[in-house]
Amino acid sequence: MDLFKRSDYVTAAHATRVYQALEAFSEKFERRSVGVHSALATLRGHGHIHERQRAFGALLRELQRMRFVMEEEALEIITASVAVEEVFEKKAAFKAWSVDDSVWKARKNWCDGRALYEMDDLFEAAFRSDWSSATASPALALYKKESTSTDEAGADALSELAEVMWKHFRLFLQLFDWYSMWWAGQVVPNNVFRIGKQAFKRLIEELGVVKKGSQTLTANTFEQVFLQVTAVQEKASNEGGEAVAPALNRMETLQCLVRIADLVFLRTGEVGTLTQACDKLLSENVARVVAKDFRFSTRPNLYGNAFRKLNCYEKGTSDAILENMTTLKSIFNQYCYSDKDGVDNELRTSMSFEEYNVFVRDFDICDHLFTPRDATLAFVWARLRVIDDGKSKRSRARLSNLSFECFFEVLCRIAMMKVLPTDMELGYAEQEDAANFFASLAAESSPTNDVLRKWRDEHRETWDVDWEDEDYDPRQPCNRAFAHLLELLVYTVESFYLESLGEIGGGGKGVKVAAYVPTVQLTAKKVEKFYLSKNRKR
Repeated sequence: MDLFKRSDYVTAAHATRVYQALEAFSEKFERRSVGVHSALATLRGHGHIHERQRAFGALLRELQRMRFVMEEEALEIITASVAVEEVFEKKAAFKAWSVDDSVWKARKNWCDGRALYEMDDLFEAAFRSDWSSATASPALALYKKESTSTDEAGADALSELAEVMWKHFRLFLQLFDWYSMWWAGQVVPNNVFRIGKQAFKRLIEELGVVKKGSQTLTANTFEQVFLQVTAVQEKASNEGGEAVAPALNRMETLQCLVRIADLVFLRTGEVGTLTQACDKLLSENVARVVAKDFRFSTRPNLYGNAFRKLNCYEKGTSDAILENMTTLKSIFNQYCYSDKDGVDNELRTSMSFEEYNVFVRDFDICDHLFTPRDATLAFVWARLRVIDDGKSKRSRARLSNLSFECFFEVLCRIAMMKVLPTDMELGYAEQEDAANFFASLAAESSPTNDVLRKWRDEHRETWDVDWEDEDYDPRQPCNRAFAHLLELLVYTVESFYLESLGEIGGGGKGVKVAAYVPTVQLTAKKVEKFYLSKNRKR
């Protein structure tokens, strides 16, 4: 039977060409290997200067990507491809990279401001919505048409406040974000978008408005402010709404601040008008609290536009996201499991805070340096702010959920907050990816000597920095940190999957699990199996 054509047999001439190609590849690989070792020796001898680190990382990645190929056969393919590309090049003019045409472009549809950034008009619209609702509430009814020492005509005192409150609005938002995320104990609450009763008590303590010996400025006085402002919310709940613990949204927090300013500064005679009282409270007490607790008063854009511009909306990070799109879709789609009734499909396929916490828990993202509170910060900061603070179902969904593109940002933030190895450090350790690097450190650890913990402590770097500071030089750019974080996620699922097939022992100990991205991608099937194993009993 003529099963093979004569041309299918390996001839001596063909074998010779293969041998010559292998020999040439080996020589080329050896030259590049020598270059990498030379760069490594230079680093060890002259210190870890960032330029040398990046050069070494580039050489190492170039070496890792080398693959053997028959040049003659490859040239035939390349020649044909070039001819096709030339046709397309004539039809398509060169177009520079733009975030508007990148993996982030769909995010505009999620943002109330229809933009990739939180613009001034978004903040202004949010303030108008909050202030309009606050001044229309029964809690501030007493201040309407109130005469003051400087307003004998009895003009609306609340209307005078608008300019002052707008001046301090972004400071107020920092305060609100921080205390809505405040909680006591170890259990992360489901609602980090409202200021609860305990968080409000903490706020009152730190504002320093309780006066020892005073019969009016007591802790109980300010607790009554909280209860009176949330009374309307509680009444609506009792009339058929969902029963929830009293908590302050943005406009209710504004009401509380106005009433606190009245009690502390206006009624005690320190100032003559309500406007002056609110200005004093915000510029002194609130500003002090933000500087002390939030730590970012001098860096208000840490959690907003500056981070997005420098770390997310740039070509390197966008390329890293695009290269790993299969993995990202598999994880995101699996963890957006709950049914969000009453909203459209776009919002139904979004990630809630509860779902996000399941993701963080399943993948063991937290450690002794990156805490659950840090994970919460990353989630809250990755959202684009809404205008009406959850009055409609759609706004509530956007307030408390992440779109797919917001999920990209939360991973970028986690990557820049966690201590992850650089390409240079992986080269030192002769490891291909961050996950196997951590696995090797964990394998070296003992009950009395936690090598991985020590490594994290030695390489920790503060992340609450001014990203626009010219002197700030991070350990590695966001796109590389993002890739190394994904390697941890891929390793977690791949090691579980191989273990379930019986190919490796528990946890993959002693066995190298491939996790180098974007070469290794997680499929929906693998992530689903991993998810079900983690959440079957919950």
